[in-house]
Amino acid sequence: MHEVAERGPRQPLKAGGRVALVLAVGAALVVAVPSTRVALLQGIGSTLVAEDPASPADVIVLTTDGGGPAALEAADLVEAGIATRVAVFADPPDAVDAEFIRRGLPYEDLAARSIRLLNALGVRNVVRIGRAVGGTEDEGQVLPQWCD
Repeated sequence: MHEVAERGPRQPLKAGGRVALVLAVGAALVVAVPSTRVALLQGIGSTLVAEDPASPADVIVLTTDGGGPAALEAADLVEAGIATRVAVFADPPDAVDAEFIRRGLPYEDLAARSIRLLNALGVRNVVRIGRAVGGTEDEGQVLPQWCD
């Protein structure tokens, strides 16, 4: 016959163990129930994002890498009367662009594309910021000088 070892009375979970158990069960529920997960993550996300109402501005400036989404948002802001003018940064051709130009292909930089999109969306007052920039850091240095 097998001998069964005697066990002592069950020990209750300590406070730290109870908290860990509650967190584990909560995490399992969040993962298991998609609607709970979405609501929880949206609630957490809304605490991380501040969205102030748009106020009138002299100009809306698009970054070089904003692309179509930035043009759409700028057009919506102009339509809403937030600003009447949009500015885009000049975009210097990179090595690949230069090769297309060398081969005789038409070249449309990001600024020209943004201007074309803005015009198609009804924005007529679009200004090109003349100095070419290579990224966000350059834009931050050029913008104050352009504003002056």
